[in-house]
Amino acid sequence: MTQRTEERLRDAIHQYTEAIEPAQDGWARIRDRTLACHGRRRWRLVIAAAAAAAAIAIVVAAVTVVRSDDRDSTRVQTRPAGPTTTSLRPDNRAPFVVSLATVYGCIGPKQTTTTALASILDHGGRIASVDLVFVNTNGIETRRPMTPRTGNEYAAPIGPYALDGNITWQVVATDEAGNTASLSGPPVTASSSC
Repeated sequence: MTQRTEERLRDAIHQYTEAIEPAQDGWARIRDRTLACHGRRRWRLVIAAAAAAAAIAIVVAAVTVVRSDDRDSTRVQTRPAGPTTTSLRPDNRAPFVVSLATVYGCIGPKQTTTTALASILDHGGRIASVDLVFVNTNGIETRRPMTPRTGNEYAAPIGPYALDGNITWQVVATDEAGNTASLSGPPVTASSSC
């Protein structure tokens, strides 16, 4: 990712998050989820650190080999006889679903819907579909396609308000190779006082 792309992504994320008003009990919910997932996350961090160390070792080894080849001017390069074939590796990496948020943390008779926002990244940039899946306070699941906005941003409405309670939601992204990833967003409160 170039520095300009990173700056544009950072600016877009900041622009969306500045308008977000967090729910009153947001910190308590984050703490509860963090405590519940603490053991699993520790192993994920260990595995991620090991993978990063292995990747760094591979890069260092590759750079060393390339540099040693460049310095050896007497080396003769030969090609094998016969036709050469190139194989393309299949895309088996799922998209990244990041930066989930809603415009409003509460919906009700006055504000009947809220917009769910998500940033979706794919290493090949080939997103096939992005869906918002939410379960309203009646327990009914609704699936809606999310609309692309600027850059890697997608949006779709949650609602309308029906009954008081919490609305759970997630974003499901699929790339052209059929790889799928999902991430749950913070619950939206449905209340007659909103």
